[in-house]
Amino acid sequence: MFSVLDRYRRKIFLQTEVEQRFKELVHEACEELQIQIVALECDKDHTHMFPNALPNLSPVDMMAKIKGVTYKKLREEFPHLRHLPSLWTRSYFVSTAGNVSSETIKRYVEIRKSEVKKELKPMARKSTSTYTLEFALNIPTWQQHRLEKKFKIAKIVYNSCLGEALKRNQAVKADKAYRTLLKESKSRERDKELADIRLIYGFSEYGIHRFVKETQHQFEEHIGSFEAQKLATRAFQTVEKLHFGKSKKVHFKKLNVDLSIENKSNKTGLRYIGGNIIWGDKPTNKNPKPKN
Repeated sequence: MFSVLDRYRRKIFLQTEVEQRFKELVHEACEELQIQIVALECDKDHTHMFPNALPNLSPVDMMAKIKGVTYKKLREEFPHLRHLPSLWTRSYFVSTAGNVSSETIKRYVEIRKSEVKKELKPMARKSTSTYTLEFALNIPTWQQHRLEKKFKIAKIVYNSCLGEALKRNQAVKADKAYRTLLKESKSRERDKELADIRLIYGFSEYGIHRFVKETQHQFEEHIGSFEAQKLATRAFQTVEKLHFGKSKKVHFKKLNVDLSIENKSNKTGLRYIGGNIIWGDKPTNKNPKPKN
């Protein structure tokens, strides 16, 4: 599977004619090389494709052919692209499908078009004032035990997110194009290309949010989705500091170390209502006595 971005993020695929012609050229180039295109989708400034090729054809040769043909033809046929010094970035992402089915990869390519729009949008930052209140809990022993279990599971979720973020960080740092760009002098173009590569590997706050969904489902009785997202955000930000050299190492949470838990809403999960701290689901007809 290939992911390719146009240089300077010029959003060349906003024009339907350019996108359609690009796809035609890719199919023509791949037909010459006896490559089958299983899936091909374009977003406004990048493309994802899933080719099926013989093992004697290297990814480098495939990418060189596709980039070369599309670069030449698109600039010839669309005058507004001629002023660009270059059409594609020097870097691209490639990965083998492994044991993943063609149908799964095809679905990934199709949904990626909408997902990247969300990832490229920065996380919203609160502008309202915040404050902290501390309450001394007066609870029976059975509630204390249940609370301790929730905190233990929260540490498991946090450590799982931290481990995944570290794995993605290592993958980014091992990328040859990424290492080459780091040696270049700082510029806006360079920073965008570095950000593109991090996004391709899923090294982003939204990327870790997607990862934590699967983990949270295993413990949904104890940890809500919003609480899990907050833990995922903190884990990613910890590894992000390591990535940019603002810290030297990260630490996994030991079971005997305290961990704070936050929520995004006062309607579900961990919330404060009528002088009580409630943590869990609301009573329903199906479950009149949830384990709060």
